[in-house]
Amino acid sequence: MTTTTKTGLYIGRRLQFSVADGYAIYEIIKVNKKTIRLRWVDDPEENPDNYMDQVLGRVGTLDKARALSMTEWDDNMNDMRDEHGDFYANLKENQIVHYHNGFCQFIRCRVVIKDDETELMPIAMVGDWEEYDLPRWQNGEVYYGIHAEKIVMGETMTPNYSHIYEAPGFRDRHNVDPNKLQPIDLTPAPPDAKNDPVNFNLTAMERVEKYRAKGGHHENVVQILCQFIDEKGLSHEMMEYPCFSPEEKKG
Repeated sequence: MTTTTKTGLYIGRRLQFSVADGYAIYEIIKVNKKTIRLRWVDDPEENPDNYMDQVLGRVGTLDKARALSMTEWDDNMNDMRDEHGDFYANLKENQIVHYHNGFCQFIRCRVVIKDDETELMPIAMVGDWEEYDLPRWQNGEVYYGIHAEKIVMGETMTPNYSHIYEAPGFRDRHNVDPNKLQPIDLTPAPPDAKNDPVNFNLTAMERVEKYRAKGGHHENVVQILCQFIDEKGLSHEMMEYPCFSPEEKKG
């Protein structure tokens, strides 16, 4: 069912004018050939700031061209809201659609009904995503990124219909059909030694002891300490300080 919102200049329509830190609300009371007549809305519920435009006063005249420029943006936004609502209202549960993030990056979604509202459940990333958008190890933990995390956590979304590939009028500038693309594997690769949680939470001395226990050569201890300092974002000047035990540091 298509919703129709009245547009243009008509008697009874409200216009708002910026005044100080708020707005003055006026009602159209007459539409002439080149002008319109406006009356200040003296109602605290409809005009909560209670401001009045100094030029218009309680009743004033406004150029019709200016009035049309003021209403054009609102009319366009209302049209988009109507089309957005119609698109979601016509989706079927379990239907598959694709949200376009830009640059041929798509999120495959399944339509779900949540609290009687139609929403999209992200289920896969397809297309030309960058490596930094995909799961990776960082500081001893897996960082999924915004979109991959929504898939992992099962977070629903309701993006604007104009970004949905299956929506009428979608601008397919890249001529890519996401339905034909394979989902990207979001399983994190094994961590390197730097980001291995087992190593990441070890103190510098614990790393050295672990290395020595495996038969590591003592000449590489300095390298291990330097790596630890780099990972923690510390200064290499610390290498020049004498070593103290935790008890000695407290003393």
